[in-house]
Amino acid sequence: MICQQCGFAHKTQFLVCPECSTYQFRETSSFTSLLVSFILASLVFGLTLFAIKVSDGPNASSGFAFIITSHWINSIIVLISYWAIFLILGKILDYLKQRKVLAIFLDAKIMSLLSKKGSLSPENFHDTIHEIRNELIEKGCRDVTDYIIFDLIRKTLYHLESVQQKEEINNILSYHAQLSHSKIEESFTMLKVFYWAIPILGFIGTVLGIGVAIGAFSTFIASGSDSVGLKNSLVEVSKGLSVAFDSTLIALAFAVILLPIGTFVENLFINLITQSEEYALSFITPNMDFP
Repeated sequence: MICQQCGFAHKTQFLVCPECSTYQFRETSSFTSLLVSFILASLVFGLTLFAIKVSDGPNASSGFAFIITSHWINSIIVLISYWAIFLILGKILDYLKQRKVLAIFLDAKIMSLLSKKGSLSPENFHDTIHEIRNELIEKGCRDVTDYIIFDLIRKTLYHLESVQQKEEINNILSYHAQLSHSKIEESFTMLKVFYWAIPILGFIGTVLGIGVAIGAFSTFIASGSDSVGLKNSLVEVSKGLSVAFDSTLIALAFAVILLPIGTFVENLFINLITQSEEYALSFITPNMDFP
């Protein structure tokens, strides 16, 4: 982990920088997840092409194999769709981790710690945060600053030294919950780009295919060929129309699958933030002790 203020680096995560005493908070950069998902999508796409070459040979004539290999626009549509699929899978894995941490907060040990008199006072809340951190690490949740509920509670409790009214603390809690909601929406931005980019690529494929078909037929008319030439031109026309319809088909098919699943996963995260806020309102602010 690297301190966000002074750059101090350590192999394990820390809540307060040992060098500059700056509180460390959850980072929201999505570049790593985008890069990993793209690499995985590229590998799967490469394996798909290899499987097509092995099973159908270089000249696939039907099915999904033909659609992918018939035009470069179809290959791009499939690759980006694979990329979106792995992004969604990454979000699902992250959600499962977040749910695990929320379940740990409902364990008797943490519940008893929060209900202990004086544990959430301005003098002792730092120790309580560190005890919760240690409990999470013991349960296998090492990247503690990456968990929504822990990050939300930390940010709220850090105001205890300056704000000692529960109503104000609840307002601060709601504010940080809104920030978490905004960060979740931001993390799904790239997926939302894919939702409209994939159908647009399908329509681009339609235009390209129709252009190929019209070009082939125009060439025949301009050359004044015989029936053999007509047959050859019709073959090129049918290839162009095939690209037009196939690109639209696979683009819309992937979009119809990805959009509801991605939206469902995003709603799971939003509900998780709501549950985390309700947890804090039920078990954090009622147990705060002020002098």
